[in-house]
Amino acid sequence: MTAKKVLATLALVMFVCLMFGFAGEAEAQGYMEREGLGGLAEGGGLDEDKLPERWQMALGVGSIFVMIAVLKWL
Repeated sequence: MTAKKVLATLALVMFVCLMFGFAGEAEAQGYMEREGLGGLAEGGGLDEDKLPERWQMALGVGSIFVMIAVLKWL
């Protein structure tokens, strides 16, 4: 690898680590602390208002292909 690729990779890793540092509590983790497994088994776990929309799911799937392309041609 060239020095340019190494620096770009390190910058990307540092950016991802920085973003993880600002991440809040996961929704599933907060739910498990409030309700526990009993509340999840009773069917009260899904909130229809918080489900992703169709374009959000497509964006998530598309980002996987973008990630593969970036890693291949970086």
